[in-house]
Amino acid sequence: MHSYRMRLIPLILMLPLLACTIFGGTPSEMPAPAPSETPAIEPSPPPPPTDTLPALPPTIELPTAEPEPAGWPCYSNEWAFPFTVCYPPDATLTETPPDQARIGLPVAPGTNLFEKWLDILVTTGAPECSGPLGGSAPPEVVPIQGPYNELEFLRESGAEGAAGSVYEWVSYSTAWGDTCVSLMFVLHSGVMFDPPLPEFDPIAERAIFDVILSTFYWWG
Repeated sequence: MHSYRMRLIPLILMLPLLACTIFGGTPSEMPAPAPSETPAIEPSPPPPPTDTLPALPPTIELPTAEPEPAGWPCYSNEWAFPFTVCYPPDATLTETPPDQARIGLPVAPGTNLFEKWLDILVTTGAPECSGPLGGSAPPEVVPIQGPYNELEFLRESGAEGAAGSVYEWVSYSTAWGDTCVSLMFVLHSGVMFDPPLPEFDPIAERAIFDVILSTFYWWG
């Protein structure tokens, strides 16, 4: 009986080794379980840009640069809507607040041109923006390049005679909102002189008109 037990002891000790051999090796040689993989979270794409930017209300900022030719004074009107127009230093400004002003302009001496001037008239709420006198010639829209942008003016022209005098005029009107500003240039000449006076040069006398117009701007 004792010898039988002695034979069983080696067999019992060999059973764990046989089990490891059958089931794939020792516990230390078993492969570790693969860690579970968590799918990467991709960030949401940004929203696509809009096709057009929102429209901004039309505004004009007060300019800081000098728009007028060097040394020119300027007239500004703040009654209905602010604007500025400049004129030669040898001209004369006469204001009639709140909506009118006259700028007397110098003329070449020794001709039949008595005087010339610029009338500035401001109106609001009119159905259309035009000059105060209408015109004998068909009106036309002309672009004028100003100091900060290009403005469109309605140009009208005409002439009237009275007691040996001729008044030739051309007006330029432009609007901002319901405010209309008309700039009317007038040439006052005479036709009855004894002896006759030399005719004035209309091109030379009107050249200053375009320069004055080019200084006009709205601000606010």
